[in-house]
Amino acid sequence: MDDLVDAIRQKDVFDIQDVQDAIIETNGSVSVLKKSNESPVTPKQLGMNIKDKTTPISIVIDGKPVTEYFSGTALPESEIRLHIANTGCASGDIMLMTVDMGGNVYIIPKSKREKK
Repeated sequence: MDDLVDAIRQKDVFDIQDVQDAIIETNGSVSVLKKSNESPVTPKQLGMNIKDKTTPISIVIDGKPVTEYFSGTALPESEIRLHIANTGCASGDIMLMTVDMGGNVYIIPKSKREKK
């Protein structure tokens, strides 16, 4: 029983009362079906029409611009360079910079310990 409760917690269900059904699969993993009242509400259930997300493309990896991706992104290279400039650091100080087709940019700066 301890193993089952542990496996259910690994599925982000911390109260067994929230479980409608749990199945131990043939590969040993556990599948969990939460009770309907405990499941997250979806935009569809609320009658909302949400745009699909796009997969972000890496633009800077370990401080180096990845120029072969520039032509396929929603941002031209000049705008990407502007986003880099707006971070207040050089591209060499960026661990990862991504952009999605909606033009959303995400940046993870290098930590001070990593810089050389």
